[in-house]
Amino acid sequence: MHNFRQLEIWKEGMELAKNVYEITHNFPEKELFGLTAQLRRCAVSIPSNIAEGSGRDSNKNFIYFLSIAKASSHELLTQLLLAKEFNYISDENLFLVLNKIEILQKKFTASNKSSNNSHNPNKIQNPKSHVPNPKSPTQTSPSSSQKILFPYD
Repeated sequence: MHNFRQLEIWKEGMELAKNVYEITHNFPEKELFGLTAQLRRCAVSIPSNIAEGSGRDSNKNFIYFLSIAKASSHELLTQLLLAKEFNYISDENLFLVLNKIEILQKKFTASNKSSNNSHNPNKIQNPKSHVPNPKSPTQTSPSSSQKILFPYD
């Protein structure tokens, strides 16, 4: 139905999964079969469900798999916040992935709302995140002494 490799939402999901793998590389060894594995599986499930849905025979099925990917993004968010509670992840890395998750979630919601209008998933707009960009000239990365308030706090 769709060539998933051309979907921006799939590309962004792949980037998020790579970020999670890079971040969890530094987690304690004792978490290899715990939180590390859970985060990685969850992150991989996001682009995987987008890809699977793109191969389905109808737009309705595609939207269904996007909803599964969105649910996985919420699961990933929860696990990242837990990792932060254990100080396994820096504020900067958490900020980076939370921003990506929020943007993906908005795209999932936008595609679901427009599913009744023969929506082309390649034309999902980039919603502006209300999480500031840490690389923006007006926004500096947090210092270790600053507490970041995330939209999920």
